[in-house]
Amino acid sequence: NFKSTSILLEMARQQNSHFLFTSTAMVYGNHSGPFTEDMDKDPGNFYALTKSLSEDLILYFNKKFDVKSTIFRPAVLYGPSQAGGFFVPTLINALSKNEEFEMTAGEQKRDFVYIVDFINAIKLTIEKEATGIFNIGSGNGVLIKDVAKTVEQKLGVKDKLQLGTLPYRDHEIWDYSLSSDKLHKETGWRATISMGKGIDLILKNMLE
Repeated sequence: NFKSTSILLEMARQQNSHFLFTSTAMVYGNHSGPFTEDMDKDPGNFYALTKSLSEDLILYFNKKFDVKSTIFRPAVLYGPSQAGGFFVPTLINALSKNEEFEMTAGEQKRDFVYIVDFINAIKLTIEKEATGIFNIGSGNGVLIKDVAKTVEQKLGVKDKLQLGTLPYRDHEIWDYSLSSDKLHKETGWRATISMGKGIDLILKNMLE
């Protein structure tokens, strides 16, 4: 993360470009949500640390070389065709096959943002030429177990959720929600797609 960011920043400096960077809200660590951009950073793992260091380098290039920059700290992104071991696609994949799904007790809160809302935030930022650090989130954390139960209900399956079979992670973040008031003030952006609607869109995409 850090090395690639430094290379791209140098290119942006040479070409006098506006540098857009997707960081992570994990840089806030164990602060209580909703997170705001003025909170001190406290990255709790190596991934978050590399993003935090990249942010610092971007701010350095902005101050030293006047490279115009925008840093985004998004919530948990989800949407159709999402790959990898992320929670929502793994959950939907298992339950759609009527398979058991092992998970924690699900008492931790997460702020989910549908991919279309995220893209619209980027578009508005470019149109408004907004610079600085901005959260991209709904402002409302939902319990992981409630997300799982919503998917279970929409798919019409029963007794496949194995709540509490997996332990919580070390340094678990319990309230991972983000205030996007700053972004709204600068661009007018708000998240428009609820978690329930987002899941409906994913399931519709699977059937097409």
